[in-house]
Amino acid sequence: MILREHLLAALHYAPETGTFTWLIGHGRGRTKGIGSVAGSLDWKGYRRIRIVRRAYRAHQLAWLYVYGQWPGMQIDHINRQKDDNRIENLRLVTPAQNKWNSAAPKTNRSGFKGVFRRGDRWIASMCTGGKRKHLGVFQTAEAAHEAYAAAERTHRGEFGRAAWPTT
Repeated sequence: MILREHLLAALHYAPETGTFTWLIGHGRGRTKGIGSVAGSLDWKGYRRIRIVRRAYRAHQLAWLYVYGQWPGMQIDHINRQKDDNRIENLRLVTPAQNKWNSAAPKTNRSGFKGVFRRGDRWIASMCTGGKRKHLGVFQTAEAAHEAYAAAERTHRGEFGRAAWPTT
């Protein structure tokens, strides 16, 4: 794991933009320029920065840079934009809370998280406390979504994302 002193010596972090830039020459032979944006996007869409022969996710480095310690929990991007590493967009979460802030699965056909079709009806359900909770059967997907959103506000608070459509 990288030490904060190494991070501060190698990179500058702008908390208002979430951008890391190099303070030192880097790359093979240290030929890449000082002041250039650090890192690149990985296959999941997270920015990774290679420093001291190891790749780190930029949101973890941002946490270390600002708060002086490695995050002890997962870091959630509040707006679900994996490359938006502004410190105001990052928060420590449990694995469950991180999952709550996810989009509906790609296989979801209703357009709403927690809503699926059975015959000519729409069913809303959610997992809470490790158990599936049935929220009701509805005439429309929108009505089922409202039930899911209400349950999510009650059980998940700020970590729920029912109001966000499938993206």
